[in-house]
Amino acid sequence: MSEENLQLCEHFLTIRYPQKNNTALGYYSGFFLNHIVTSMELQYRKDGRLLGNGIIDIGENWMNAVYFYFDTAEASRSLGTFNVLTMIDFCVQKNIEYLYLSYYINDVSGMQYKAQFRPCYLKQDDCWKLYQ
Repeated sequence: MSEENLQLCEHFLTIRYPQKNNTALGYYSGFFLNHIVTSMELQYRKDGRLLGNGIIDIGENWMNAVYFYFDTAEASRSLGTFNVLTMIDFCVQKNIEYLYLSYYINDVSGMQYKAQFRPCYLKQDDCWKLYQ
């Protein structure tokens, strides 16, 4: 929970999800920093400057994309897609079988990039359905 991470996450939340009491400190202290599973960060930089940060949980044969935030001025770089591709590559290298991309809500424009990654399973009406 570095100052650099907090500043970038705070900026991201302010621009993308400006709800009351939606803060970077709240996300880190109440959500990202857990002691239940092993968590890691995937940081993306250009010339030393932090552009994006992926929070992931990792287990023996699975990886979970907990959250991804980025510099909204760099949206044209498709950093969310790059983050998913990086996680896929990591899973292949480490023989991790399952990658969970976390929530997908079709009506949220910031999540629609996840629909590009197929085949996948989506849980709808308490049932997992395969999408090719």
